[in-house]
Amino acid sequence: MDKLHPAPSNLKSTVWQHFGFCEDKEKGVVDKSHTVCKVCRAKFKYFGNTTNMKKHITRFHSELQERTSVPIASSAGFTQRTLEQVAKLPSNSEKAKRITRSVAGFIAKDLRPYCVVENEGFRSMLQVLEPRYSVPSRRYFSDTAIPALYRETKAQILESISNTYRIAITCDAWTSISTDSYVTITAHYITDEFKLTACVLQKRAMNESYTGTNVAELLQSVANEWKIANKNLVLVTDNASNMAIAAQLSKFPHVRCYAHTLNLASQRALKLPAVSRLLGRVRRIVTFFHRSTTAKHQLEEKQKQLNLPSHKLKSDVITRWNSAYEMLERFIEQQPAVCAALLSPEVRKGSSLLQCLLGQTFSDASVTPHHQSAHAIAEEEMTRYLGSPPLSLSEDPLNWWHVNKVSFPLLSKMAKRYLCIPATSVSAERVFSTAGDIVTAQRSTLTPEHVDQLLFLHKNLNLAI
Repeated sequence: MDKLHPAPSNLKSTVWQHFGFCEDKEKGVVDKSHTVCKVCRAKFKYFGNTTNMKKHITRFHSELQERTSVPIASSAGFTQRTLEQVAKLPSNSEKAKRITRSVAGFIAKDLRPYCVVENEGFRSMLQVLEPRYSVPSRRYFSDTAIPALYRETKAQILESISNTYRIAITCDAWTSISTDSYVTITAHYITDEFKLTACVLQKRAMNESYTGTNVAELLQSVANEWKIANKNLVLVTDNASNMAIAAQLSKFPHVRCYAHTLNLASQRALKLPAVSRLLGRVRRIVTFFHRSTTAKHQLEEKQKQLNLPSHKLKSDVITRWNSAYEMLERFIEQQPAVCAALLSPEVRKGSSLLQCLLGQTFSDASVTPHHQSAHAIAEEEMTRYLGSPPLSLSEDPLNWWHVNKVSFPLLSKMAKRYLCIPATSVSAERVFSTAGDIVTAQRSTLTPEHVDQLLFLHKNLNLAI
C-alpha cells in the first residue's frame, strides 16, 4: 500500500482526518491532485474542496459521521450545521418516525430478535433505501418503539371491541423453553358488518399454580383491563377440571372445546384392540421406511414405476387423533408402492365420504323444529326464517346474516350473540407455536412483558392497520 501523507495544517475541515495524499514515487513529491480515503483506499480527484470526500463518508462510512461532523463556530456567535448534519434525517421527522415504526412492525410480524437492527446486512439495506436514516439501537426498539406500537395497537383493539355485543374468549396455558408459565387469552366477536374477528388479548406470565381459582382471578382481571366485563362473556376451554372451576367461579357460560372432546373420544376409539393392532402395524412399516435409507430408495423407485405421487409416509402423533387418520390416508395412497417395495402383491384402495355425508346433512333442511314465540312479530319473523332456502356449504352464513339483518332484526341479534362463539379453543393453543418461535434458546432471557408485547403485535397488527 502506498504511504499516505496527512493534509497540510491549513486545511481545517474535519473530513481530512479520514483522507490524505499519496506520494508520487517517480517525482518523489506528494501528489495533491488526488485524495485517498484512509478507510477503504478509494481515490478521488481533488479540486480544492471537500465535497467528494464528504459524499463518500456519508454514503460508505456513515459510522464516521459523528466524528467528522463537528460544528463550526460562525462569526455571529452561533453554531452552523455541517453538510453531513444537514443531510441527516432528524430522528423526530415524520419520515424517520414512519421508518422506525415500520422496523418495529417488521420485528413483531416476522418474529425477529431485537438485535436484527444491529446486523450489518440489515443496516446496509436501510442505508440503500434511505441513506439519511440512522437506525436506532436495539434498546430503543425494546424499550420505546415496540411498547409504543403495542399501546397504539391495543388502543385500536379496545375501540373495536367496545362496539360489539358479545365476546367469546378462549384460555389455555403454555410453558416456554425457559420454564416460564404463560396463559393466553383470545377474543372472538362479530362486528356490526357481521365480520367474525379474532384477536389475542394477552399472553401473561403466571407464577401461581394453574388452579381454577387462580385462572378465575386472571380472567376477571383480563375482563376489567380490556373493559369487556359487560359484553356477555362466554368462555371456551378444554375439558380440564380447573377450567370448569374457573368458569363456575367467574360465572361465565362455559363451552367445552369440541376439538378437545372429539380428540378424547377418538383416542378412546383408537385404543380398541383391533384398531390399535392395525395402527401399530402401519406405524412399524412407516418407521422402517423413515429409518432405512435402502428401504426409502426402494419406495421412491416403486413410486416412479407405478406413477404415484412422490409423497413421504406420515407418522401419527399421540396427542392428535387426526394424525392417525392422515397416517392411514397417506399409507393407503402409497400402499401399492409400499407393497411393491416390500415384495407384497396386496393392493388396497380407500376413499372418504366425508364431503358427501356433510353435504347431505346440511342441505336436507326442509324439516326444522318450529320455535314457539309469545310475541307475534317474533313468531312471524321465525316463520319467514324457517321458510328461507338453506345455504350451500360454499356460502358464508355471516354474510347471509349481514345481507338479511333488516329482514330478520330479532334473529340477526341472536346470530351475532351466538355465532361469535368458536367451537374449539384451538386459537389459544395455536398461539403456543408462535410463542415458541419468540422464546427460543437464543432468546430465553426475554422478559414476560416483552413476550406479551411481541406476541400481541404479531397476532393483532393487521387488525390495527
